[in-house]
Amino acid sequence: MPTAIYTLKSIARPSQYVSLTDDNIVGHSAEPGVMIEWFAKFHESVVTFQAVRNGRITDDYIYFDSDTRSLIRSSNPYSFLVKRSPKLHDYFFIKLEGSDLFWTLTSWDENSPIKIQRNTNPDSTEQLWKFEKVSDE
Repeated sequence: MPTAIYTLKSIARPSQYVSLTDDNIVGHSAEPGVMIEWFAKFHESVVTFQAVRNGRITDDYIYFDSDTRSLIRSSNPYSFLVKRSPKLHDYFFIKLEGSDLFWTLTSWDENSPIKIQRNTNPDSTEQLWKFEKVSDE
């Protein structure tokens, strides 16, 4: 995929996007003032995600905190692996590089954390994301 600004839409929770709210990486709907745009910088299938506010790329990255096993806002980048779904080709898994852990959104509640977990059901859509391109760099 090309490096660009995207929204990351949940397939299982189609009204929710990967969002940065109150320094947390959560599922949240597209509302004014909620940061749902991400500058995805690709190096083949490895990617870093940087928050975009008012059309400008910020210094805030999505980072995996291994102590809490959660996604957090950080000034440090973290490399994730993006893999196309073998059954639904327009959708992608986002996983921790070198592991079998995936991003997942399991709740309809606003501000539910994006969780990191193993794929226990290969037909589940909870770990699938759609990259919706907003603009080039």
